[in-house]
Amino acid sequence: MLLEWKPSDQEKQKIMKTSLAHLPEEKQEELAFIKKIILEYIEETAMIILFGSYARGEWVEDYYVEDGTTYTYISDFDIMVVTQNAKAAKYNPKWDRIRDKIDGNPSITRTTLIAHSIQFLNAHLRDNYYFFVEVRPLMGH
Repeated sequence: MLLEWKPSDQEKQKIMKTSLAHLPEEKQEELAFIKKIILEYIEETAMIILFGSYARGEWVEDYYVEDGTTYTYISDFDIMVVTQNAKAAKYNPKWDRIRDKIDGNPSITRTTLIAHSIQFLNAHLRDNYYFFVEVRPLMGH
């Protein structure tokens, strides 16, 4: 029996978007820069997936002052780089260069990068691993 899931309006707001159109232009430009850097160093890139609060449209940029001290909480970009093979996803000096270029640009939102092969991702999607279920709507699964 095929069941169809119809999310409530509240659930729809929490589902990750499949485009970047919901983000401010400045954030879209930052992500374009990150994408360019990744593709420059990792030729075996199959997909670049934004997930987490920015993908869901729930990011936070909060600043407040308490007792003369300024506190900030700013969401980071969570990006999964999916590679064509496991070797490309494993640590190598190219990942350090990517990290240096992103972290070295003060106008780029703090970014968390993870990398997995397409085979690893598909296996975990198939097995419904909790973390990977969040990216499923972006992949059409």
